[in-house]
Amino acid sequence: MFIDKSTLSRVLIEGSDRFLSLLYSGLFSPRSPSPLDRWQSAMVLYRKNREIMKKLHLALLVTCLLASGCAFQTNEASQPKATSRTVRRTSVLRQVGTTQLPGVAGRIDHLAIDTKDRRLFVAALENNTIEVIDLRTNKRVGEIQGLQEPQGVVYVPETGRLIVTNGGGTSVGIYDSHSLRLLDEVRLGEDPDNAHYDPATNRAYVGYGNGADSALGVIDPKTDKKVASIRLNGHPESFQLEKNGDRIFVNIPISGAIAVVNRKKGSVVRPTHKPVDTWLSHRGSPQLLVIGMRVNNHSSSPEYL
Repeated sequence: MFIDKSTLSRVLIEGSDRFLSLLYSGLFSPRSPSPLDRWQSAMVLYRKNREIMKKLHLALLVTCLLASGCAFQTNEASQPKATSRTVRRTSVLRQVGTTQLPGVAGRIDHLAIDTKDRRLFVAALENNTIEVIDLRTNKRVGEIQGLQEPQGVVYVPETGRLIVTNGGGTSVGIYDSHSLRLLDEVRLGEDPDNAHYDPATNRAYVGYGNGADSALGVIDPKTDKKVASIRLNGHPESFQLEKNGDRIFVNIPISGAIAVVNRKKGSVVRPTHKPVDTWLSHRGSPQLLVIGMRVNNHSSSPEYL
């Protein structure tokens, strides 16, 4: 099948314009007052005009195939043939280095990065250490020893300090990130876990506790003191701070829920029930919450909210 450029352009333009106009009319129709009604109206229009979308999808598919073919031919012509020593680039990501950690055994948990001095801080949970790596040389340059199952680690650029949670204890350690000297400790409760820093409010958040004693502890890095606790109904695992708002999305596996916390109010404003044992990723613009789930110890597809 051959499609000339003019026909392809016309189908793309007419199809996309038609669909967008229909979608706009459905979403913003005055007869559909609620967001749910507007979305349902848009979907009805989409189904009624499925033929337009079929043409549009076909044109987009042909465009992608043609572009892929041209790119493949260009790459083939410009690159030498593969040999046993040639590694083909198959992704936008590529490995730039490897750091060996001799003497470090067991599971590694969270990481933190100092972008200014290009240092990586690694919570070696089962080794009971924090490993410090220089990303310019890919070498280990320091180590904090004698910890109790370090899980969360946060770098605070304003003060140059590290916040380290001891999952096997009840405290959070505050360290000088250069000398690695312990400066202070903040007592929270059982199983301090994940931690995040909010540069907008200069506050650090640490999940800890079990059952009715579970909470997010709020720490002021300038004074190294806990200034508030946000109560939860179960131990918080992963949580993410909203970049352009006041919400915190907290994974509470034991209750099978993602709790939505308002940072200013200091309380849960809306629990959203989901299958247990999830990981979270929040993107600020456009606002997107990605939830990855394991059900019966099997991974399932990420859910986008």
